[in-house]
Amino acid sequence: MIFVYIGLPLLVLIIILIVINKKKDDALKALIYNMLTSYGTLDGQTYQIGNDVYHLHLIKINMNAELIINSSTMWEVHYGSTSRLMDQSELRDGYKKLVVVYPLTTPIKRYVNENEMVFISYKDVVHDMHIVRMNELELFLKGTQS
Repeated sequence: MIFVYIGLPLLVLIIILIVINKKKDDALKALIYNMLTSYGTLDGQTYQIGNDVYHLHLIKINMNAELIINSSTMWEVHYGSTSRLMDQSELRDGYKKLVVVYPLTTPIKRYVNENEMVFISYKDVVHDMHIVRMNELELFLKGTQS
């Protein structure tokens, strides 16, 4: 009986939140794809702008999280007091990559060696990748056209 009064409404609330979150995610992806197609051509995971061809990857990381590039295959995400490692082995395919991180707004960092860290910009190439935050994507696209 207690499930009907507490559990069922809680379950409905969780489902509603999941649907809202999915719609927001789809809207952000649509915005990214529209921006990309306004500057170049997108064919599946291949994006061409000018003479440059990239393999496109979209990675969702919370807006206020902290992204640290440890190596070409291991990335670290800090959010509040939690931390998780992301295995990015699929990005090591030998092609130039455009990695769009959304909706992250904090600066992206990378380790240069075990005790030195630097901020990376949308202009930087890191392990054959341009790692671009969504809010810098248009700057990157304008820069590659000229």
